[in-house]
Amino acid sequence: MDIRIPDLAESVTEGDLAAWLKKNGDQVRKDEAILELETDKATVELAAEASGTLEILVQAGETVHVGDIVGRITEGGGAQMLQRLAHVYLGPDVIFPAMPNPPPGFITHVRVERISGIGPWRR
Repeated sequence: MDIRIPDLAESVTEGDLAAWLKKNGDQVRKDEAILELETDKATVELAAEASGTLEILVQAGETVHVGDIVGRITEGGGAQMLQRLAHVYLGPDVIFPAMPNPPPGFITHVRVERISGIGPWRR
């Protein structure tokens, strides 16, 4: 999901990206403040519209315009998608290989004996 500079007021068309409140690669949660935007009228915090991993595309201190994409939030990530799929196809007790900083409640190992193939030869 792209992080775009919103239309804050009719007369405001640009501002300065004052600061990122999170670092590149950080996990963010929906509605969590992620950046500060300074305009000639006010300084506002923008919140994440989704949970996921933050990718910063525009650095703090740069001038941005309404509609500009300044970052991206990758929702879920590949490992979380695999976990969701495994729960659907293999059941809730499937666990996955360890990851450095799993989110709370995230399963971190896989029981290989529970994995069965799909397709014509069940591979």
